Order: sequence, then C-alpha cells, then structure tokens
Amino acid sequence: MPDRGRYFGRLTAGLTASAVVVASVFAGAVPASAVPAGAPKLAVIGTVTTGGPATGLAVDAAKHTLYALEPGHASSRLVAIDTATSSAIGSLALPDVPQSISIDAARGFVYLTIADLATGSASLWVVSTVTKARVATISLGSQLISGAVGDSGIAVDPATGTVRVAWITPNFGMSPAEAVLTASQITAAVGGATVTPTVSHVASTTQQSVGVGVDATGGVAYVAAGGLSGSSLYAFDAASNAATATIPIAGIPNTLAVDPSTGTVFVSQRVGSGYSVAVVPRGAGAPSATIALPAQAQALRVDPGTGTLYAAVSQPFEGGTVNELIAISTASLAVLAEAPVPTPGALAVDSTTNTAYVSGVAGSNASITELRRMNVSRVAGADRYATSVAVSKKEFPGTAPVVYIASGANYPDALSAGPAAAKSGGPLLLSTPTGLTGDVAAEVTRLEPSTVVVVGGAASVSNAVLAQLKAAAPAATVSRAAGDDRFLTSRAVVSGAFSTASTVYLASGSNFPDALSAGGAAGAKGAPILLVDGAAGSVDSATAALLTKLKAKNIELVGGTAAVSSGVASSLTHAGYTVSRLAGSDRYATALAVNGNAYAHASTAVIATGFGFPDALSATSWAGTTASPLYLAPGSCVPRGVLSDLARLGVGSVTLIGGPAVLTSSAESLAPCAW
Repeated sequence: MPDRGRYFGRLTAGLTASAVVVASVFAGAVPASAVPAGAPKLAVIGTVTTGGPATGLAVDAAKHTLYALEPGHASSRLVAIDTATSSAIGSLALPDVPQSISIDAARGFVYLTIADLATGSASLWVVSTVTKARVATISLGSQLISGAVGDSGIAVDPATGTVRVAWITPNFGMSPAEAVLTASQITAAVGGATVTPTVSHVASTTQQSVGVGVDATGGVAYVAAGGLSGSSLYAFDAASNAATATIPIAGIPNTLAVDPSTGTVFVSQRVGSGYSVAVVPRGAGAPSATIALPAQAQALRVDPGTGTLYAAVSQPFEGGTVNELIAISTASLAVLAEAPVPTPGALAVDSTTNTAYVSGVAGSNASITELRRMNVSRVAGADRYATSVAVSKKEFPGTAPVVYIASGANYPDALSAGPAAAKSGGPLLLSTPTGLTGDVAAEVTRLEPSTVVVVGGAASVSNAVLAQLKAAAPAATVSRAAGDDRFLTSRAVVSGAFSTASTVYLASGSNFPDALSAGGAAGAKGAPILLVDGAAGSVDSATAALLTKLKAKNIELVGGTAAVSSGVASSLTHAGYTVSRLAGSDRYATALAVNGNAYAHASTAVIATGFGFPDALSATSWAGTTASPLYLAPGSCVPRGVLSDLARLGVGSVTLIGGPAVLTSSAESLAPCAW
C-alpha cells in the first residue's frame, strides 16, 4: 500500500517535522540537485492553523478560497479558508471516512469521496462553492477507494466538467478502475435525480489505484496503480472511457499530477529504497525521464503558469527526516527552489497568484503553509560606504542630475535626505565625516551630477569632503543643507527639495528606525520626512511654519505615542490637518504599517537590517524612486508579517541591502522568524 494511505493515522500520533535535506540520485535519473545560485526562493508567506492534519486540499482562485479535507478519529470536516485573510470562513461536517477532494471552480462544485468501511460502500459528495453546503450525494456502490486518497483520488476535466474517481472494485478481483460521472449527471444529481457512474476497468487484478488525472487537451485520462507484482499508468480515452494504453512504471506509485499545458504525467514512485518522479510525456508509451527525490512525494501539483512542478516530500515512516516542498521546472526537470515545511500530506496550487499550499503536522500541531516563489537578490559592498555606491549603481546605471551626500557615521542629519534625493532624481551616498572613500568619489564622477547636496554641518561632513566633491564633479554646484541641530537640518533638506507637498511624514529625531521605514514610502509618494521632537507637547512653531509653506494637508505620524506624542498629534489636528498615525509594536511592525498605508500593489521590495541605519539609509532613495516598499528585518530571518505583506502586494522580486554580516543567508532564503 502506498505511504499516502498511512499519512493520517501515523501523523495524528504526533510526528515531529524536520528539515534535513538528503541527497538521492538514481542511475539514469535527473537528480534533485542543489538549488542553483540566484534561483528564486520559496518563501513562506503565511501559515493557517487547522483543527487536524488535512489529507486533501483544493483551491478556488476566483473566490479566494482554499478547501481543506480534515479527517478525524471522532469527527471529520471540510473547512473553507479565505486565502486573503488566512482565516476559516466555513466548515461542513463529514461522515467517516472522507478520502479525496477535487474542485470544479468554473461550475461551482467541490467533490469529496466518502468511504463507509463498515459496509464496503462509497459515495461522492457534491458541495457548492457558494453555500459551502452539500447539494448532492451520488452512490458509488460497493467500492474500495482507500487506495486513492488526498489530492489525486478525484480528477475533474475542466473542459467538459466530467468527474473521474480512482478506485478498486472487489467484484473484479481488486482490479484498479475509474468511475466516470459526466457534467450532465452531476447537474441531474444536484436536481435530485439518481445517477450511476460509468466504470472502466483494467485487466490487472493485483494492483491498487493510487490516483487519477486528466489531460483535457489530449483527451486522455490516467489511473496510476501499483502492487508487489508491478506498477502501471493506465490511459483511458476521455470520450469513450475505454482503456487505450498500459504504461509500465518502475516503482510503486504514490500519487500523480498532469501538466494541463503539455499533457505530461508526473508519477511519484518508490524504487527499492529510493524515491523519484516518473515523467511520461503526452502519447508516450514509457517514462522519458525520472526526477530523483530525497523522500517520497506525498503530493504533486503543477503550476502551468510558471512551468513548475511542486512536490511535497516526506518519509518519516521509514526513519527519514526529510520534510520539504520542492519546486521543479517542468521543462528542464531541474530543481528551482526548496523549502522546509511541517511533515506534508496534501498540496494545492493557485496559478493566479503562483501560491502553493501545503498541509502538514509538526508534533501535535497541524497547519497549512502558504509558499510563493520570489526572486531574491542582494546589493552590497565591503562596508556601508561601498554599499551606498552599489545601491547608487543599481538605481542609476547612467548619470544622475543630483547627488546627496550624508554622513555614514551618524543618522540624524541624513534621515530626511532619502525622500529628498528621490524627489530630486538622484542617489544618496554616504561619506565619512573627514573624507570621501575612493569608491564614493569615483561614483560621484561617474554620475556626472550638475548639483551635489551635502547634508549636515561641518561636524557631520567636513569642508574637506566638499573640496573632494568639487574635484570629483568639477561641473557641479556643491552646497550644504544644514542647521544647528538635526531638526533644523531636516527642515533645510526638505525646504531645498520640496516647494509643495500635500502629504508630509513626521518622525522622531531621537531614533532612526521609524524614519528609515518611512523613507521609501515617502519617496514613492513624492513626500518629505520631517524630524520633530516627538516628546514635545505640541508641534514646534518652525515645523508648523514649514508645513504651511508646503501647503500640506495630510500628516502621517510615524511610530507610536512614545515616538511622536499625542500632544503633537492633537496640535496638528487643531491646526486643520488630517492626521494619521502609522505605528506597530516594534520597528518591523511600524514598517509594515507604513507600507500598508502607502502601497496597494508592488512588484519589487527592499529589505534592510533593522539593527543599523546605514544600509537602509542608502536604500531609501532607491526604494522611493522604484516605488518599492522598504522593510526592516533582523539579521537571520524575515518577520512573518513582512512575508505576508509581500504576498498581499504581489511582490515577485526582493532585494536585500547589505552583506551576509548584516543579513545572513537565512534571511536571503526568506526564512520566517519564529516570532
């Protein structure tokens, strides 16, 4: 019996998930080799806690709903989950034992097979995706369907609406077969009529069905079956339901998936002590290749939009420790990405968002993990000054009309400079207080600016730096934007770059994280950041005068009342401004609040460390120029809220700012933080 049939009973005993990758390469197989450098990452963008281990998943992309089949010893249920909020929106009690699930989203039906082990009979439940209620029950007679469970026990032909169920017929000597119900029969059953499926048998009497699939374009249905005497993939004509071909499979199959765009069939199998996926192209009489896996694929799914085969692999029952989701190219059969997950059992893919959902168990905790492939790159230099140069080259591969220079030794003067640089169309480069580094000077020369703005007084950036800048850009006008303190300097920077601004961000000048997190959003909005004394009882007169001069209407306060007091907020409200506060429980959550307010969609995002200011400071101008939300992260992981927000925005590419010393390889893999 395939391992899939043992998943529920063994996992509910409380297995502990692990994420150790084991290499396994068979002779003649395409190896599931290490993920190539620069390949997209599989990012965990969310987790849904479930009442029990889901043995089957199906997704309705149009209605943003994920259906989870949760069998239990005492009770079973079908749970509907809103994929936008990751929360349950309904459930349907089920009799024991629910076996398989599939969906016809276009026609509005979820299909479930239910086995009555006491009587040896089975039925097909039809559930409405609108009401989440059962609308029909179709008897399947005295059949055993326990050999085909989870995601591959039912297949729906999206072109015709025909439903196919893999089963074993005792009356035919335990022969594998498929039961077929047409769309018109389903409609009749929903209307109250009694319908009988058409059953197609194969000759074998020693194999058990483990899954069914359909190639709608090719007009072929498949049943994978296996046993100790051999295994096969049986092909049926989708129109006549007649068996047309027997394709030998080397190992004992466990599940299968069909690529709807190419008709290729992927069959998970065990060969000896190894595991692989047999690849059977449309019309082929034998597998053309195998993909070696580190463990048994408990579920397979194809995302045709990205050309990706997902394999949820696990083999704890044989003493192994591999539990992960592997993304494989359907064209090259090469591994694209992999990510550890709790011991997996079921898998579904939303092709509209390229999101994979994997059910699993870790210890006694059952959950569904949401993952999405994202391109991850890193922009970094040997130090903070070289990193600012690397960001500048990325932001402006050609020339730039203006360059802002700020101290890399301290943050206050520079916090307002990022949005100002974005507004003016140039990068923000960092300098030591006493002199330009060679690469910064070379970058200024390369950019050929007509204007160079030095932020801060001589104590922050010395006159010697101004002289070096004039030498590096002899045609440029070099000037200072400075005041006697950080607040005066902030106002000088804003006054120099902005003549008007309907929205202005106010942040505390006493610390850097809040202002940094707002830098990218302000730059994208064409808005300035003003530093204020957040502990004051009201807004100071100089700031009030500048807000009037800018003709500001909306004030965004960055941070909680400990950062910018309620007195400051009240004084601004009384002055007639529309005041909003963007705050979270910590610097990471505040950055989320800022980005949640500023962005509805984004294709790219930037992540910088939340433990230091220089790298994020360099990135504020770039983030603003490219309308990329800027998030903060600790050194070795990415906050779960950030990963969820990347999914909300539809981000496909993430850039880390800084080297591995500030954002480790774990952060580069978008590993979620434990908290």
